[in-house]
Amino acid sequence: MYSPTPLRSFMCAGLVALAIALGAAAGTDGQSSLERPTEDVSARLSLAIEQDDAETVLRLLPGLDAADATEALVVAASLDSVSADGYETRTVTVRHGGTPTTQHVALRKAGPKAGDRFRDCPECPEMVVIPAGSYRMGSPSYEQGRDENEGPVHEVTIVAPFAIGRYEVTVTEFGRFVDETGYSAGSSCVTYEGGVYKDHRAGRSWRNPGFGQSGRHPVACVNWDDAQAYAVWLSRETGEKYRLPSESEWEYAARAGTATARYWGEGESGQCRHANGADASVKERYSDWNWTMASCRDGHVHTAPAGSFAANGWGLHDMLGNVWERTEDCWNGSSYSGAPSDGSAWEYGDCAKRVLRGGSWLYPPSYLRAASRFGVTSGYRYCDVGFRVARTLAP
Repeated sequence: MYSPTPLRSFMCAGLVALAIALGAAAGTDGQSSLERPTEDVSARLSLAIEQDDAETVLRLLPGLDAADATEALVVAASLDSVSADGYETRTVTVRHGGTPTTQHVALRKAGPKAGDRFRDCPECPEMVVIPAGSYRMGSPSYEQGRDENEGPVHEVTIVAPFAIGRYEVTVTEFGRFVDETGYSAGSSCVTYEGGVYKDHRAGRSWRNPGFGQSGRHPVACVNWDDAQAYAVWLSRETGEKYRLPSESEWEYAARAGTATARYWGEGESGQCRHANGADASVKERYSDWNWTMASCRDGHVHTAPAGSFAANGWGLHDMLGNVWERTEDCWNGSSYSGAPSDGSAWEYGDCAKRVLRGGSWLYPPSYLRAASRFGVTSGYRYCDVGFRVARTLAP
């Protein structure tokens, strides 16, 4: 019996070239542009019947220039599948009557898959696709370091996949926004310098938060309105829906399928491999503080370049530590009673304050937990507060 050539690998090789010719977006480093799935690629399969010594077989040629086409012999009657990078695989049946025939196969662009990474422009933040799913939000009564506002623990269902920044928005990324729009992000910031914690310290801003930073560091000294303005600008630049994550989306992404206090485990052990928090170096620099710092050294007194520490299980860096991250939600500080359970933002309550998540380089281990939450005045800028963006994905 004749053994047919595997069709799937042949078709993939043939249709990749076709997809690129018709405008299928293919990126580099395993990244691809995510677009609404549409039936906008039509693959033309040219079929010709030939006589083999053993039996009648079907010779399949892709609908490209015959001089460039690779041929494959398959037993006549049906095709296993048609596929191309960035498009959904489709099973097709080809019927023939012993004469040449042509069949058109429309392929849909593939939707995003959990774990996919992409950028909507070369200078845009790198995004990671987060799957839909359910989890238990908040902290149990026995979790060390918890606050009463982290309860009651409740079920939240993230009803649709979304994307979130792989890293916190960096100084370079925010600077591009300011340079292109002329946006003013203020000239004062809450900082701790010279043993004094001072509100609205003049001469401090995202350009100079009171300590040295490179363009790869997370932007700090930005308030909630600054973060919103950046997201609106990024949406306009890309044609996509960028925004701040809701508080429940943030915790879901930070946990990455875990139920422990931190995505690397229950206790603070290992913090210096996974997060930039207040450690022995911070204690030496700010010796007047009475907080209990981590005993390890993570190599950074203030902020660290994005991605300096190990990612969580979904490939996100610095979800705990480095800078506190702003979310969309209004502050409801006493408990989660009445909170949305569908992943949406809590859009009522004390909306003069907004929720921060994740802890920072300035805070001790008890704050570097997935459930830790804090409410601050939305218009204030702090030297240890930044943000990361989320992106709504087309259905």
